[in-house]
Amino acid sequence: MSGSVPGQSGERPRLAPDLFDTAALRTLVFLAVCGVILGGPFYHQVLGGTSAWLRPWGMYHGNGINTVTVEFEWHRNGTWEPFDVVPELKARLGIAPQELLRIDNEAALAKVKLLVCHAFPHARMRFSAHQADRVEGWRTLAEREPLACPRAR
Repeated sequence: MSGSVPGQSGERPRLAPDLFDTAALRTLVFLAVCGVILGGPFYHQVLGGTSAWLRPWGMYHGNGINTVTVEFEWHRNGTWEPFDVVPELKARLGIAPQELLRIDNEAALAKVKLLVCHAFPHARMRFSAHQADRVEGWRTLAEREPLACPRAR
């Protein structure tokens, strides 16, 4: 049966080796991507090198800069208690104003203080505000300062 055609005797025909084996190709691509992902930071941070081909790595570089965090406290029952203004304003106004959720400068902070003053005109409150900075970390804008509301005329 040496002269038989492959496949007639019940055996499977043997295929020639594929030059582009998909499993090997996927493995090579995966290893190349891993090498770039890990090699770039390693080259810059460990070896101290610079390259136009491998950019320096910075996780979320610049995100959150200038963000202001504000904490309010109000005087109740003879003590200062933390006061979360977002749910309170949401209950009173029916919405959580975007000005409360995205504070990125002192003008936006002034708007938030004015909103709180209008919603709670007779409450005795104070606030602390800190702003994210590239160099200093968190810069203090106000530390437990009384909330001075404009008087209604």
